[in-house]
Amino acid sequence: YCAIWLLKPLRDSTFFRLLAKVVANESRNLLGVTSVFGIVLFGAALAGYIIERDVQPDRFGSIPQAMWWAVVTLSTTGYGDEIPQSLAGRVLAGLVMMSGIGIFALWAGILATGFYEEVRRQDFVRNWQLVAAVPLFQKLGSAALIEIVRALRPRIVPAGAVICRKGDVGDQMFFIVEGRVTVATPDHPVELGAGNFFGEMALISGDPRSATVSAATEVSLLSLYAVDFQILSSSSPEIAETIRKTALERRGGPPKE
Repeated sequence: YCAIWLLKPLRDSTFFRLLAKVVANESRNLLGVTSVFGIVLFGAALAGYIIERDVQPDRFGSIPQAMWWAVVTLSTTGYGDEIPQSLAGRVLAGLVMMSGIGIFALWAGILATGFYEEVRRQDFVRNWQLVAAVPLFQKLGSAALIEIVRALRPRIVPAGAVICRKGDVGDQMFFIVEGRVTVATPDHPVELGAGNFFGEMALISGDPRSATVSAATEVSLLSLYAVDFQILSSSSPEIAETIRKTALERRGGPPKE
């Protein structure tokens, strides 16, 4: 019962679902490396048996006996209970240990790459959904949206922190992923939530920001810097044109910085 109680908090953990997905996606590569591990393991046990059976018949007298030495050597654990005595045996042990390092490095590399790709894919989908829901980009094509999503940079702002101040240089615009921000407009404060965006007017016009924006709660933001905006403008002119039109339209109304 104690073990079940300890494992209960892990039931809702997203890590194990992510791990299962990574293992499923990389199953062919992992199986291939596992096959190599098995081949090297059996080959090391066979070679150890042939080389050391006359020197240490009690430890290497059969292939199953030599298999234990092969396992601990290939895994680089090296308990020391079975050590080759001959020169050829020690050369073999060194080669097996180096092979083990390489095999475990392959396993780790495959899993690390799988985790990176899966997390990156999830972030891309989440960012895509956010950007696609912004009215500013709803008329853009898929290719333009992909360019925007790739240029966005994540940022976490704690509650109460100032994101941008009135009079600052507008070098970036922001998309709200989670949380809420407060815009100190001249008339009265305006609160923006997930899916909203701000900062595009100063980014386009180059004028100082017209309002101070602070985090009402902890906020997860995606920022688009002016440099990235210029790159996007050269590769996808429709993006720059859409943002410029929106900035000009908003000039006639209350600032939304």
